[in-house]
Amino acid sequence: GGSAPPADHGGVSGQGLSSPSHAALPAGGMGRCVTPPQLDSALDRRLIPVEEELRRLAEAQERISLHDVVSGLGYIFGLMGLALYLAARRRR
Repeated sequence: GGSAPPADHGGVSGQGLSSPSHAALPAGGMGRCVTPPQLDSALDRRLIPVEEELRRLAEAQERISLHDVVSGLGYIFGLMGLALYLAARRRR
């Protein structure tokens, strides 16, 4: 059987990530090196869609939906019903 091909990491190898900031990082056997500023730039580009999705999700959570309103009203009516039940029970 053949071995699986190496995972594509966008031309950036995980080797040497703890190296000093002035050292170049080997780029997955491609015969070129990636410097820390290049790595930062590549990561910034690849993380843009993730940041946009997180921002969109945060905005969606801030909005009040119809479900939230109906749930809140149900909670209030439930507490009122419980209070009226207990008040009626004490009168007996």
